[in-house]
Amino acid sequence: MSLIVVFVIVAVFPSPTLTLRQNDGAPPVVVHKAPQQPTTNCQIPGDFYTTHAISLEQCLSVCESDSLCGGFTWKHPNASGEGVTPTVNCSGKVGQPCCYQQTAAVMGIAYESPKFDCWYKPSNAVFNLTGDVSDFPHFWQRGINSPHSALTLRADWQSQMRLLKNNMNYSYTRIHAPFSRDYSVAQGPNTTSYFNAFRTYDFLVSIGMKPWIELGYTPCWMSGPAAVPLDSYWPTVDYGLCVGSPESMELWTNLISEYVGKMIERYGLEEVESWVWVLYNEPGGINAYSTEWQTGGFTYHEMFFNTSLAIKNYSKNIKVGGLSDSPDQAAILSQLIKQDPTREGLMDLFTYHGYCNGMTPSECGAHQVSTVDSLRSVLPSGMPIVLEETGSSAGPYTVFHDTIGEAAFVVQYVAAMTQANLWGAHWWCSSDIYTEHGSIPNYTWIPHQSYSGGMARAEFTGRWGFITPSNVPKPIMLAFSLLAKSGEHRIAVTNKSSAGVEAIVLASASSPVPGTNIMVFVSNLVGSVNVTLDLQTWLKATSNGNLYRIDENNNNPYGVWEKMGSPSFPTPGQTTTLLENAAISPENVSIQPVTRLLLPSSGLHVLEFKI
Repeated sequence: MSLIVVFVIVAVFPSPTLTLRQNDGAPPVVVHKAPQQPTTNCQIPGDFYTTHAISLEQCLSVCESDSLCGGFTWKHPNASGEGVTPTVNCSGKVGQPCCYQQTAAVMGIAYESPKFDCWYKPSNAVFNLTGDVSDFPHFWQRGINSPHSALTLRADWQSQMRLLKNNMNYSYTRIHAPFSRDYSVAQGPNTTSYFNAFRTYDFLVSIGMKPWIELGYTPCWMSGPAAVPLDSYWPTVDYGLCVGSPESMELWTNLISEYVGKMIERYGLEEVESWVWVLYNEPGGINAYSTEWQTGGFTYHEMFFNTSLAIKNYSKNIKVGGLSDSPDQAAILSQLIKQDPTREGLMDLFTYHGYCNGMTPSECGAHQVSTVDSLRSVLPSGMPIVLEETGSSAGPYTVFHDTIGEAAFVVQYVAAMTQANLWGAHWWCSSDIYTEHGSIPNYTWIPHQSYSGGMARAEFTGRWGFITPSNVPKPIMLAFSLLAKSGEHRIAVTNKSSAGVEAIVLASASSPVPGTNIMVFVSNLVGSVNVTLDLQTWLKATSNGNLYRIDENNNNPYGVWEKMGSPSFPTPGQTTTLLENAAISPENVSIQPVTRLLLPSSGLHVLEFKI
């Protein structure tokens, strides 16, 4: 059966950057538990306006710009003590917000709150699905990032990885630090154990996944005189590794050769040829390009080429990627390869990291397209390029990561970066079961060493993972599980929306034949949107179909957790309630050739039907 999938992405952005919630570590202060509709000269009652809890600063910014609030004047409560003075009316142009607050006293309280009630008049968006089709490769299914190696031995992590494989069918998972102290591979000179490594890779092979092995960092017993514990240089991990070059290249390459050889003995050469090997995570972050690092007598780039050679001595078909870092390394590596013909074939793919960090998904996708275009101009022709780490933000404690907004964001981001033609894009990261980053210092094995790592201290803390510590899928996982059902061709969609609505449209299809499955993804980040979908090119008569919702009232486990009182770690009964909320299932609906949806703020709705 052929498969057609259409993604309709609607985004409304009042400014280039967007923060839906502030994360100050305290429970939200509710200014209006049931905010009343603004009535001064507002002519349309009922549901014409909808309310969204966002930061007051954002609400003020939107309302002040271009007099969008139809005459309201706002003053910073700390500027003159006069607070807010509403004037005239709140007529609210179509698609524009209408902020509402009555007194300076309440305004002062609201200004300190992470949430503020901001009234929006729904925008109108109209989209026509055309008959034009192009390619839509599933680059995001190439792989998913995982924490450092020792955590992959945990039963709960393995259960979560199996869930991700079953729902998203990822090919690879990239894993940090196989030489960390607690993984116990490189125990000392001529002393190794592969028991834990075999347990990890046995599991991955059993579920049909491939290891993406990040070799590093340097075991401290092997490091040269300038060795500095990684925990001191980069105090977010407790790996028991060192920053600095190995004492000798021979020590390092012997370890790598032995590691790869043990894998080939156990899994066979053909299997290992399908794995990917990289050297270090973000070497620039540990100063690996500095002269100080070169005390062993060689540069990081020389270490990379020697590492690759040690791996490829078994087979030139084993895949080695570089450099798990910033894209500006591409030109340097390419030049070094040109200078020495013996380095030809030692880099099979180029990997780089890039997060959105305040950009809208459209802007971030366009940024990745531009980055990849630049990389292709300096890399060998046809070399695969992998965005090895990405996400809406690199901040480890951002509440947005836990919310329905993240689901809306990733659909738009995937849509926007499709034209980059990446070989893969790996989200960070698979699970909240990881020990990078914590919110308070404690002490490690290094005396008096302040350390910010540790396991999650609550069920929802804004960590990057797709799944919480108690195995509750977050909205981002639910969004990717729906994306995983899509086909691999795009259908063009024309945008006939009112001004102020930004639309990105993707569609995928095998061929337009009867029985084909169609999915329409409608994603929105700010303000309610009345969406009209003209499906007449593909749907000639009313059809039964499915509607999936990820919004404030559906598949929103973080919202349910907040209503529980935000328990640090839910009881078994509470966890069951969260799991039930996150078990996305479709509603049976009747879909018309011209279909209308009311999409709430930070919502993702997905229509599915056959033609």
